[in-house]
Amino acid sequence: MALSHTTKAKTHFFEDSDLKQVLHVDDTANSFVKTKVTFTIGSGSRSVEKLCQILEAGATCARIDLTWNSLEYHKKSLANLMEAMKRTRRLCAVMVDVQGREITINRPEVAQDNDGTHREPDATVIEAGSTITITTDLSQKFSADTLPVSYARFPDMVEPGDDIFVGRYLVSGADASSLYLRVDSATETTVTCTAQSGAVLAGLLTVFHTERSDSSVANQQNDLPPLTEHDKAALRELVTEFDLDFVSLSYCRESDDVDQVRAFLHSIGSSATKIVA
Repeated sequence: MALSHTTKAKTHFFEDSDLKQVLHVDDTANSFVKTKVTFTIGSGSRSVEKLCQILEAGATCARIDLTWNSLEYHKKSLANLMEAMKRTRRLCAVMVDVQGREITINRPEVAQDNDGTHREPDATVIEAGSTITITTDLSQKFSADTLPVSYARFPDMVEPGDDIFVGRYLVSGADASSLYLRVDSATETTVTCTAQSGAVLAGLLTVFHTERSDSSVANQQNDLPPLTEHDKAALRELVTEFDLDFVSLSYCRESDDVDQVRAFLHSIGSSATKIVA
C-alpha cells in the first residue's frame, strides 16, 4: 500500500502505487470547486450516514461549536466525520468555533444522553414590560426574572438607558426568541432592566450590549481573553486526535488577539491550523 501526502496536514493511503484509485472516475455528480460550503455539525447531522449525504452534496468544511455540548460529543462528531470522508472519498476541512469573549446566560444544568448530547431544559417565557435582573452571582437560579451572566464585570459596561440583547444566533430581531432589554439601574453585581419585547428563551443564550445611551460615547468592551481556559483545554485535547484546519475566533479586536491564538496553537503543535477572525 503506497503512502501519499496529498496535503500538508492529512495523510492518505492508496491501494496501489500507480494511483489508479485516484484516477478512478467518480460517477456521482461533481461537488462545488470554487464556492466552499461550511456546515455546523449538530444533533441532527452528526451520524455517519447524514455526514456522508452532506459531503456528497458538496460541503467542504465542517464546523463544531465549543460553546455548547460536551467535548466528548464533539470528538464523536469528528470521528463520524472521518468515517464519512473515508466512505465517500471526499475531503472535508474542520473548523473549531471557540467561545472566546462571548458572554452567555448561565442556564440550569441539563442531563446528557449517552453520546454526550445535552438535553435542553424547558423554554422560559418573558413578558414585555416585566422587570429583569441580570446578575453576576452564578449561585442565583435562572428564571423569567433573573438572568445569571458569565462575565463578572458586566455591570461595569452598562449605564441607565442602554440597550441589551439576549437571544440565540442568526436571529432577525423580530422573532419570538429575541429579548430586548432597557437598562434602568446597575450595581456592582446586578443590572436591573425592563423588557422591551416578549420572548421565549431556549437553547444557548448570548448577551450583547448593543449600544450606549449617548451615541457620542464609545461602546464599553469586556476584558475577556480571546480564548477561554475551556477553549484551550478543548483545543489541546482535540489536536491529539484530529487535524484542525481552522479556528474561528469571535469578537476579534486587534492583531494581538490573532497573535495570542497563533502562539497558543504553536505551543500545542498545531502550527498549520489557520485562524478565521
